[in-house]
Amino acid sequence: MSSRSASGNSKSGDEKSDNEDQVPNISSAEVSEKYKTAARITNDTIKTVQSKCVSGASIVDLCQMGDNLIIQKTGEFAKKAPYKKGIAFPTCISLNGHLAHFSPLKANDVTLNNGDLVKLELGTHVDGYIAISALSFVVGASKESPATGKKADVILAAYYAAEAAIRSLKVGTPGQKVADVVQTVTGEFKCKPVENMLFYAMDQNKLEGETGILINGSVEGRKDHTQPEVKEHEVYAVDVLVSSGKGTCKLTSLDTTIYKLEQVHYSLKSKRSRHFFNYANNQFQFMPFNLRYFETDENNVSVAQSVLPKLKTKDNKGIEVPDFVTCKMGIKECREHGLMTQFDVQQVEQVEEGGEFCAQFKFTVFVHSRGPERITFVDFDPSLYKSEHSIQDEAVNELLKEKIDLSKKKKKKKPAAKSTEPSGDAKSNSAPAPVPVQS
Repeated sequence: MSSRSASGNSKSGDEKSDNEDQVPNISSAEVSEKYKTAARITNDTIKTVQSKCVSGASIVDLCQMGDNLIIQKTGEFAKKAPYKKGIAFPTCISLNGHLAHFSPLKANDVTLNNGDLVKLELGTHVDGYIAISALSFVVGASKESPATGKKADVILAAYYAAEAAIRSLKVGTPGQKVADVVQTVTGEFKCKPVENMLFYAMDQNKLEGETGILINGSVEGRKDHTQPEVKEHEVYAVDVLVSSGKGTCKLTSLDTTIYKLEQVHYSLKSKRSRHFFNYANNQFQFMPFNLRYFETDENNVSVAQSVLPKLKTKDNKGIEVPDFVTCKMGIKECREHGLMTQFDVQQVEQVEEGGEFCAQFKFTVFVHSRGPERITFVDFDPSLYKSEHSIQDEAVNELLKEKIDLSKKKKKKKPAAKSTEPSGDAKSNSAPAPVPVQS
């Protein structure tokens, strides 16, 4: 089961640790800058990978490109930094009716085709502060030949639902109100949010924090979940997944490749499992990683050997990279004893014979007293998608007009010359308010 789901193990918004107020948050300039540094890398990487998503492209190559770029960029900016930095979520490219988490082994590679609905997701962390992002698009869609039908409906539903949800993240807002906004927007396009999805409030080293806003909860999902109230200085992963069908999903037969260690103590029995766990714990800590990193190429070299940072013990001895078989054995034993979470590939259940589709938009958002601030952005053009539906709800349309992503006001400097163009920083750090599609 995807750890994105709320079923079974979500914590209520009232469960807080005694020392929560002492945990560094975005009120600290240092913490805020680490988030934003990670965001800049995420934004640049997702844009680069998206530009390469053309007909005939290999998903394995695209995913590895994204991961390599994150490793390269985090390595360049802070070579001597004492803290960890790197991939917060491996690059995934999930197609059509699949929800997320597809980043296959080489033997299961898939090539993109024109007309495929792509969900591209990846994330970066700096000292455990995570900036994650995702977007959806149709390969080959253009203004001359826009995507239509269910693909257009579900993509626009997810996009505008995410934009509205971000604007709803104001201090004191009940979580259910945010969830209701998502339901309203997706309903306008005759779509539904994927059942039991969560907007997590992320923390340092925690992709999925202690609290989360439940979207389209099932009876089981709502049973043990209390919707939190949005609080100042929280950092949310606004993760909108929308189905063109009824919103329910099921597991696929596709292999799971993405895993994450959990803070559980257990003495592993197998020597090979201990070797794998020791390496994964030192290399990834509590960030997700891909089993593909340990596959070898024609030269018998793996990504873990050639791209990932070299590890050393406290006495400066190198930590050997485990081979692929050792990793599979280690993952199996870790799973059996709760030391690891796996991110399965799921798909939306079919309603009509022609198939159903799933779209995703995901942003990292700061909650300030002055309003929400999005720090991850995607390159998305709504004009490439033509739907027969549009947003009629007046309250939602007013909400979508609200300006967000506003930085703190800086002292004005006398310009050298008059200009009507925004500065480079303003262009890269802001996004225009979306305009709903009109019927």
